[in-house]
Formats: sequence, structure tokens, C-alpha cells
Amino acid sequence: MSNTQSSSSPGHIYRTLVNKFWILDWRSRSLSERLLDLFRPRRDIN
Repeated sequence: MSNTQSSSSPGHIYRTLVNKFWILDWRSRSLSERLLDLFRPRRDIN
């Protein structure tokens, strides 16, 4: 596995950002719920 190509790849950056956001989400449950609320329809919650 070459780190140079992975680092240069945009997908790697996106994955890193998602990972960081996931960690932050885990720390802040309210943030996760808010994001889910925006992504998920109101009917699903009900």
C-alpha cells in the first residue's frame, strides 16, 4: 500500500474528513442527531 498515492488521491482526503467528523460525532451525540435529522425525513423519526 503506497501512502503517497493514497494521500494525493481526493478520495483519501474525503475519507479522512469523514473519519474526523465521525469521531467528532461520537463525542457530540447532539450533533449526530441533528445531522441525522437533516438527512433523514421527519416521517422516519416518527
